[in-house]
Amino acid sequence: MNRRPAERAAALALALVLGSGSAGADRRPDGRWPVSDPIAARAMLDRLVGHHVGWHDGTLTISDVAGAGPPWIGIVERRGATRWLVGPGFAWPLIGPLARARIAGPGYLVWIVGAIDRDQLRVRRLGVLAPPR
Repeated sequence: MNRRPAERAAALALALVLGSGSAGADRRPDGRWPVSDPIAARAMLDRLVGHHVGWHDGTLTISDVAGAGPPWIGIVERRGATRWLVGPGFAWPLIGPLARARIAGPGYLVWIVGAIDRDQLRVRRLGVLAPPR
């Protein structure tokens, strides 16, 4: 993946500032992720054929995945035995059958359709946007 380390660091720093298990006041995904490299953006868009997506002004936007609305987009982290999705303004522990290491491995940039369940993100659907650097 051609994502810059600064983009990842900014997302992680913002999530830490806003709290390690909270999305702040807004508990809904916005379906956006900063992608400044056009080649990386093209690779991500190619993985999203059939969904409502776009890339403008350095931002990948997924407005709908299979009628479920916008997904959460972030990087998977491992914290102890738990996988977390970390993005700009949020950090959610992942739960459910799809929150396994083989599907949601640390370092992957992923989109997730799911629901907040007691300050955890229950994964209903997941897709990889980019492998770890």
